[in-house]
Amino acid sequence: MTVSIISISFIYAVLAVAAIVAMYRKKQPAYALLKILASLGFLVIGFLVWQSTGSDLYLAMLPGYILCFLGDVILSVSGEIDNDLKKTPFTLGVGAFLLAHIFYCYRLTELADFHISWPLSISILTLAYTLWSVRSPSFDYGDNRIPSLIYSVFVGAFAGLGINLIIVSGPDAVTCMIASGSALFAVSDLVLANRYFRKQVPSSFGSISLGTYYTAMYLLSVFHLYLI
Repeated sequence: MTVSIISISFIYAVLAVAAIVAMYRKKQPAYALLKILASLGFLVIGFLVWQSTGSDLYLAMLPGYILCFLGDVILSVSGEIDNDLKKTPFTLGVGAFLLAHIFYCYRLTELADFHISWPLSISILTLAYTLWSVRSPSFDYGDNRIPSLIYSVFVGAFAGLGINLIIVSGPDAVTCMIASGSALFAVSDLVLANRYFRKQVPSSFGSISLGTYYTAMYLLSVFHLYLI
């Protein structure tokens, strides 16, 4: 790992922590700026990794990274800091992440040479959990019931296809980082759904969601360094 990648990785971590602090202090302008800068960080890290490796796979996955960045930009101004969700930006932000998940699912299926095994069934579990929460009196999804159910399928599929790579290709640095990244992404999304829609939300959910998300995106950006 080059000095520039290590340096930007440190700045990325600092920005992610600062965004979490701004969220808890309910400093909306600072939160939006810090979240956007942190998200820009994983794009910069990915670019530096690509410069170092010339990975064709990075370019193949780049649309997914860009969609995640756009989703972060839009959601940062959607009122998520205090759960006063503005319908249009919230829908657009989640839509960007849904497209990213669909894209990632295709790329991971392609990486596995279209060999699919049991981990894909995780999508059934995430759908079942979301279906339960939609029907639970402890949650209020409002108009987001159907979109949330659809989204949950691809969240689980992404996690499952990441783990599927380990089974199909064997455990190594690349497959383990992809599997860990996709699993952490799913954890982040499930915790975030609780933060958005659960009527009584533990204060720790915000930091868990952002922390697992930025860790996931870091792993999904740097695994290219270990491609042979």
